[in-house]
Amino acid sequence: MNKKFLYSILAVSAVIFLFIFPYTKKIETFRTEDVTWEILKETETVNEFKINNFNFVQQKKLSNKILELNGNEISIEGFLLKELNKKDTIYLITETQTEVCFMCNHDEHYNSILLENAKNNKEFRKIGNGKLIKIRGIFRIKNNENTKFLYNIENPRLN
Repeated sequence: MNKKFLYSILAVSAVIFLFIFPYTKKIETFRTEDVTWEILKETETVNEFKINNFNFVQQKKLSNKILELNGNEISIEGFLLKELNKKDTIYLITETQTEVCFMCNHDEHYNSILLENAKNNKEFRKIGNGKLIKIRGIFRIKNNENTKFLYNIENPRLN
């Protein structure tokens, strides 16, 4: 066989490979996982005695499914609730429509998620209190932190 012929086939193959190669890479897509309130209720309250303080501390034991969601983008449907906290507005999404003040201390348990940085999103300011919405954002668990909210969604967006 002629060397020129082999080199030309090799050159054509290299050009075709270089043209096709960028399209053969696996496309990384981030799928938003739809989450229901039932999944977020898969918690257990555990009373733990702290010897140094001589008192019981309640902690939440979360299901593996909830732990797997931490740091992932989720989508959830609920009711938007706006609350005034000092001079700032706090945005929450709740399982049910309620007039309960989440920033106040109350004994009732209502499922809610704090929407972090929602005040920076113009879309949320336009929505009325108590409206049913579907949002997506990065899900975070705040179990052992000094907060009233077990779950947060960072940088929420309307779905």
